[in-house]
Amino acid sequence: MRQGVFRPYMACSMRVAQSSLGDNSLDENPLRDLRNRNSVGLASTSTYSGARTVEALLGDCIDHVLSEVLGIKAKEAIYDYMERNYAVAREDIPTNMSNFFTLTEETLGSGSRTIARCIVRRMWEELGWAFPDIPDLEFWDYLETARARMARETVGITKVSLTTSKSLSSQ
Repeated sequence: MRQGVFRPYMACSMRVAQSSLGDNSLDENPLRDLRNRNSVGLASTSTYSGARTVEALLGDCIDHVLSEVLGIKAKEAIYDYMERNYAVAREDIPTNMSNFFTLTEETLGSGSRTIARCIVRRMWEELGWAFPDIPDLEFWDYLETARARMARETVGITKVSLTTSKSLSSQ
């Protein structure tokens, strides 16, 4: 019974280990690709078909990771506990991540860091981005990088749209 509970955890940990061993192209400056990427926009690179806000994506990723790592019953227990003890509904967790991590640290100890890393890894996968597994970066660092990159890509979409509409109107 316990083996089934830990299998998804091990799968997420193995993906973390594989990505850190498999790609040495980020060794010099791991955030270089994240800072200098000229993107056309989320529509061309993202596989995520849900809402385009970071909070909506984060909520979907939390839900998926908790189900995968802890199981559906444990996920529902966490959501229920958050609502009863912190007055935070399931859909409001992405805007109250500090309470979420307080709960997971109290109940799971250092396993909370693994869940956080799995959440951001899932988020990057949903966006169609390669996950830069950098040991010193924390959940908040990855989240801020994702927000900045999404904003940059949105600006790229706007620039392309404006350029396209100007060229079409001049014809």
